[in-house]
Amino acid sequence: MNKVKALGVINLTPNSFSDGGKAFSEKAFFLSIERLIKLDCRIIDIGAESTAPMNEAITDFEERIRLELSFEGLKQFKDQIEMVSLDSYRPKTAMWFFKELRNLGFAPHQFMWNDVSGVNDGAHLDFLESFTDSSYVFSHNLAPERELSGFHMDYLEEGDGGELLEKLRSFFSEMQNSRVYFDPCFGFSKTNEQNLFLLQNWQALVSFFPEANWLLGVSKKSFMRSWWADNIESGSRDFLLAKSEFLHYEFIKNVIDQVPHILKGEVLLRLHDPSLLNFSKQKLSFS
Repeated sequence: MNKVKALGVINLTPNSFSDGGKAFSEKAFFLSIERLIKLDCRIIDIGAESTAPMNEAITDFEERIRLELSFEGLKQFKDQIEMVSLDSYRPKTAMWFFKELRNLGFAPHQFMWNDVSGVNDGAHLDFLESFTDSSYVFSHNLAPERELSGFHMDYLEEGDGGELLEKLRSFFSEMQNSRVYFDPCFGFSKTNEQNLFLLQNWQALVSFFPEANWLLGVSKKSFMRSWWADNIESGSRDFLLAKSEFLHYEFIKNVIDQVPHILKGEVLLRLHDPSLLNFSKQKLSFS
């Protein structure tokens, strides 16, 4: 069993920090998913609202209108997709979206609700009961209400790195279920120092729950860009976005090397560019 898989990100948004606008049409979405499939990335994560702190929330109606742009492309690649992940904090949107996918011929084992809210209000139980064999992502976000998910940096976790690990262990202990993936949510409700500590000590966190499945994503995160500017070279935002992928690549290699030794479950790496995972698995030959 391949314990480390790519979760390819497609944002149906005009304002996401990494790729806003690139897939914001039916045709652009089709080309994006076609590229992921060619890279053998069979788990697709779709988001229609950016939860970056600088962006304003949209209505559930607008979220659904954007998500409808994905249906034709998903239908055409249905047989090549292992799982469709929906990045949304709204339970009603999740239930609607996966019912629509079921009408397109998808099966429940192909559904994953990537709930970025971090709110444990029982909505996941309704989802898992309605869609047998589906999966759910429980994310670390300290925003007190679902509608405040995008304001996660107003609710920071307190304490140093060691305290952070213990708080994350307590946080995830509430949601142990074989169909649940844990996501520490790098960049959410954490200081730059806490994010860097977690990046260096992710093995300690996942080893608390060796039977669990995990979702890990650090692609183009702001704390990675800050580290590069502070330690290597400063530059424009676009420059630092590109340079931060060097750190990301080192993280991917570390995950590939370590996961088989510490986890029985699997890890999904949330990637804006799944070619990084493909590259990290290759041995270069210049002969």
